[in-house]
Amino acid sequence: MQKISILFIFILTLNSCQTETSVDIPNENKLVIQSFISPQDTILSVRINNTNAITGQISKESKIILNASVTISNGIKTILLPYDKDGYYRVPAKLFAIDSGKTYYLKVSVPDGRTATGECTIPSTTVNPQKVFIDIKNTSTDTRLITIKWDDFINEKNYYTVTGTYETLKKGCNTDLPIGIRDKNNDGQQLGIYFSTNVSCGNNNPNFMVIISNYDVNGYEYISTILEQQDINGIPFTEPLQIYSNIKGGYGVFSGYNQLRTIIQVF
Repeated sequence: MQKISILFIFILTLNSCQTETSVDIPNENKLVIQSFISPQDTILSVRINNTNAITGQISKESKIILNASVTISNGIKTILLPYDKDGYYRVPAKLFAIDSGKTYYLKVSVPDGRTATGECTIPSTTVNPQKVFIDIKNTSTDTRLITIKWDDFINEKNYYTVTGTYETLKKGCNTDLPIGIRDKNNDGQQLGIYFSTNVSCGNNNPNFMVIISNYDVNGYEYISTILEQQDINGIPFTEPLQIYSNIKGGYGVFSGYNQLRTIIQVF
């Protein structure tokens, strides 16, 4: 076993698992919202767009909303998120604590009268670094087979995603691995994945970051349907898949998660 260090992540790492998604809706003009919040955040962020019309053209600039009122509340305290850039409304997380096990409420309104709301509860547990098992095997000079396992939380419905990338990623490489795992029929059991990676993608840096996120059901379903849509994209005779949404009055997701980051050395 190579040397393994476990670190809690202190910066929001979305990677490819939280893909920016366009929504095509005929004859409607609704808000499209995307926000994931976590106790490990350094920035609270909400992305807001208009929907794409199926007929006609819409520019990137016309999709972006600059003058929305965006608030997040824990039922007692409310914070206003100002507009930053590229459709994002942001505020430093130190101004508004996100706590495990608590429920949060998002509200977005724009001057033309449209309003959208969302609600999520932060999972109360984070994967225990002492309960993570990692095995690395050399399958060739340049390839490593990595196995990651962890203990599921008993008597809870848990929804995980696993992503990974090198600290210094070589141009042209894509090592993100957004994989969704739920504990249905495996409550309290050991869960895990395995995958291979080319060490040259590390650009001479052996540190490979694996991020295990414990999501609420909203984040899991949203990410899962995006991945399913990507799998069938371009395949003839397939029906478009409706992306999961928990936004009332609009489309998108407001989700909470807890996250653990594991750094392993692959060479």
